[in-house]
Amino acid sequence: MKKHLYIVDMFRDVVQKVNEALAGEFTDWKNINSLPKKDGMYRVSYTDKGYKIIEGLQIKDGDIIEFKDGYCHLANVVNYNYGHPIEIANTLIELSKATITQDKRFPLLALITDFSEKKDSPDYYCSASLYFLIANLTDPNLKADERTEVNFRPVLHPIYEEFIRQIQRSKHFMIQYDQNIPHTQTDRYYWGRTGTFDNTMWGKSGLYAGEGNILNDKVDVIEISGLEIKVKNI
Repeated sequence: MKKHLYIVDMFRDVVQKVNEALAGEFTDWKNINSLPKKDGMYRVSYTDKGYKIIEGLQIKDGDIIEFKDGYCHLANVVNYNYGHPIEIANTLIELSKATITQDKRFPLLALITDFSEKKDSPDYYCSASLYFLIANLTDPNLKADERTEVNFRPVLHPIYEEFIRQIQRSKHFMIQYDQNIPHTQTDRYYWGRTGTFDNTMWGKSGLYAGEGNILNDKVDVIEISGLEIKVKNI
């Protein structure tokens, strides 16, 4: 019998690559105090062991930092999670209770479970059709054209495009680099009016099921449904 492989862990690796790809490199530690701090995200890369200090922050190798409006802080990179929507909602609620984690909830890339693994060929471990959500906080007062400019164009679509690119590059899946990955992408402006999953709804009233598990966050979402993968044998 083949050793069990965990698709949820494979996509954790993929999202880490997404975060690294969306950030530039930051290496010039000798001239740190005189560097022009251009707005944007940077992945820290240097050979010294231990930490460096930037504006009071302890920065270690591999961290992603962001310069914005002349200030430096740890970047709000993509938060990967997986599970049933109710469980994901409860996890986000827990993260919101602590100052150190409340700003790290979004942008969120979530793999929704449960999913079936079809094992019908000796040439690969399994095939699967997966459902993902890419979500970011939104302002309920914004109109659709405003959401495009403040959320979809600068945040959600770049994450989506890099996510698909990193799946194509991943060592875990049987995909040619230039091969299209079958899936359906749906932009949900203020998800909750039409976007539902398993009697669970996000957006207008938060994420809820029945009368409980209410998440107060309002989000715009890209839904990725029917994403077809084949997992390599090891």
